[in-house]
Amino acid sequence: MQKGSPLTDEEGIDLSIYSFYLRDTLGLSPNTISYHLQYVHRLLCYLHMHKLQLHDLSEENVRHCIAETHITAKAERLFLLAGKYYCRYLHGLKEKSTALFECLKAAKQLPKKHSFYTPEEIERLLAQPDTSTLLGLRDRTILQLLYDTGIRNSELRQLRVKDIDIPQQIIRVFGKRQKERLIPLNPQVIAWLQAWLMRRAELLDGENSPCLFPGRKKRANSDERMMSTSGVWGIVKRHAKTAGLDKGFTAHSLRHAFASHMLENGANLRVMQLLLGHVNLETTQIYLQLRNSHLKKLHQRFHPRG
Repeated sequence: MQKGSPLTDEEGIDLSIYSFYLRDTLGLSPNTISYHLQYVHRLLCYLHMHKLQLHDLSEENVRHCIAETHITAKAERLFLLAGKYYCRYLHGLKEKSTALFECLKAAKQLPKKHSFYTPEEIERLLAQPDTSTLLGLRDRTILQLLYDTGIRNSELRQLRVKDIDIPQQIIRVFGKRQKERLIPLNPQVIAWLQAWLMRRAELLDGENSPCLFPGRKKRANSDERMMSTSGVWGIVKRHAKTAGLDKGFTAHSLRHAFASHMLENGANLRVMQLLLGHVNLETTQIYLQLRNSHLKKLHQRFHPRG
């Protein structure tokens, strides 16, 4: 990023330096840093175009920026979060900033209309891979693990063989900011993991990799062969399609299903917060709202006076 571009604010703060702050001080992942920089870029471009200073922003300006830069309702929360982090960064440098982003809150969005999936739909998805083949066994294990633990796509890809403790029936997961948590494993997913571990070496073709689910190619400057985000995405999408699920089904839908079904069976929010690796309980409550929304729709559909 060059000085004088819209990526440099009126006080001379270069976003390339800000990216180091996000990585080294806050410990954010590369994907999270990417969206932070993207939204701060949009904000600074808006300021540059309208000849505004960051500390001059009003709520009306922010709303206008969201509309003018085509930020969707789904992305609004991320935009405001990125703005809040950037303001905190400037405040730490004793620069003029604003507390506006601290008090602005985007309306919490429930997952999309088709985001609640029944246990029967999930079982239909899990039955799709042909487990007599190597890749079918891998796919079934991935789908089962995503649903039985509720881990994220990124967390699944980072799993190492050593993170699986079969005797103790637990899995060690590293979430956002590399925060570690332990998640229990049920007997069904353990059986699939054991079957996969027995054949995993066939996928490596004589090479070494610590990854539980190695990708086809080595990453640049690494021997890990970690599976790509799109690799996991493609596996879920392919089997969701053959299972007859809607186009909106993704790896994150299995996380939604895990949380929703656990809550439906009586799990409390605090337990779910720990299992999902949420920092704030409010984030976990979204799944409770989703479940309640689904139950309301069922009530309206089947009640004689609905």
